[in-house]
Amino acid sequence: MTTDDSAQNSNDETGTLDLSIVIPTYGRSEKVNNLLRSLIASDIAAEFEVLIIEDGPQQNQIDEAVLNKLGPRIRRFWSQERRFISEAKNLGIRQSAGRYILFVDDDNVFTDSTVACMLEEISSSSGIGCLMPVIYYNEERERVWVYSAPFRKNRWSFNLVGRNQKENEPPEWKYSNTDALPDCFIVKRSLAIEVGGFDASLQVNSSADFCQKVKNKGYLAVSCSNCRIYHDVSYNYKPGYWAEHAVSDERRTFIEARDWALFHVRLHQDEPLVRIQALVRSSYFMAAVFIGSLLIAYSRPLVPLRILRNMLLGLFSGLKSVP
Repeated sequence: MTTDDSAQNSNDETGTLDLSIVIPTYGRSEKVNNLLRSLIASDIAAEFEVLIIEDGPQQNQIDEAVLNKLGPRIRRFWSQERRFISEAKNLGIRQSAGRYILFVDDDNVFTDSTVACMLEEISSSSGIGCLMPVIYYNEERERVWVYSAPFRKNRWSFNLVGRNQKENEPPEWKYSNTDALPDCFIVKRSLAIEVGGFDASLQVNSSADFCQKVKNKGYLAVSCSNCRIYHDVSYNYKPGYWAEHAVSDERRTFIEARDWALFHVRLHQDEPLVRIQALVRSSYFMAAVFIGSLLIAYSRPLVPLRILRNMLLGLFSGLKSVP
């Protein structure tokens, strides 16, 4: 185990292992243990390592039985302060020793074939730059969390394909285009380095930017229906459920709004009045989050107001940051 302060140099030995599994996490011991148990139960012939990147000095408590099972395969890193997920993933790239890197958020659970399937699919197609599995709810395993996330026509938002649908039959397609990489994906380590890793100025929402950089190199970014993973979050339609993350982590709302502005203004920089467009289009999701937070935290009226303030400050910070 080490802190990232003692691990600043890149690991130049690309390919000493088949796969590095990078798990960024922030204070969610139960989730991390569930994910690691599912990894232990997986059927993986490849040589792999597990890098747990703790975003802050507080370490998750990993079960002793889990540590014993994974043995020397597991390595842990943590920072002295919270730097958010993009920096955590970049640390994972620097310290990885696999030819391929599989990034997975801590609130997911593998099937026994998820890892092997993803590695086989990407290694057997030279045209695929990054690949994500189809994602289902862990509590209701035939309900889709998302199949893929391509841009909508105007490229100001994403089409979350299949979101919350009950799956009666598996998809007829094998590969589906995606423009964002939520929750879990795999990429060749050399390609991750070639595109410069994750943009650290987009502190929490950098997967879409990473995806575009991979596509700009001439590769495909796809979702594969042969591979599945389970998202360990609750499925419910209680009023305001979409704003639960905002209410539980108010600080993050500033960063998410800032990331949204930075990413979209850069993406649409050649369009006229791009900042005005961003202001108008951002009002849709900010209104939704504000209303959702009112429904959840109706007994704490200052919480929705702080969330709205944070989002507005983040939005204007992002708009000012783009030349």
